[in-house]
Amino acid sequence: RYNSKTGKLEEIANSKRTVLKNGMTGIEGYSGNDYVVTSKELSGKNVVTLLSQSKVKFSKTSVKKGGKIKINITLPEELKAETSLKKEVPYAKQATGVQYKPSDSKVAKISKDGTIKAVSKGKAVITVQIKLTDSKVKTVKKKITVK
Repeated sequence: RYNSKTGKLEEIANSKRTVLKNGMTGIEGYSGNDYVVTSKELSGKNVVTLLSQSKVKFSKTSVKKGGKIKINITLPEELKAETSLKKEVPYAKQATGVQYKPSDSKVAKISKDGTIKAVSKGKAVITVQIKLTDSKVKTVKKKITVK
């Protein structure tokens, strides 16, 4: 979708479409918007992807043993976090899987909602992956310290 306010092309949810033998395909859209259909994946400073709009923030990177750190995920409105990427989502949305993994589970454990529990003193790298249904992945790694 072309955003006339920013002058950028914005990826839309479920934008991968199959082209039929007769050259026809269908896209989801809203009236009043301008769309670009291309056979190539676009990139560059004027292209905004769904993953580039997805943000990962840690409430802090240092915590005492027994304490907690919250990982906050902000997704664009077109994405909906789901436990299964095959689950049906509302029109104009795309399912997104979010996974958390500590490098050392003796130092930190992570719940499915992104809350890190400091188990013992040490350091661990927390890996957060945001995966789209088309297998594109955004990976964010952050080192935390448990005192």
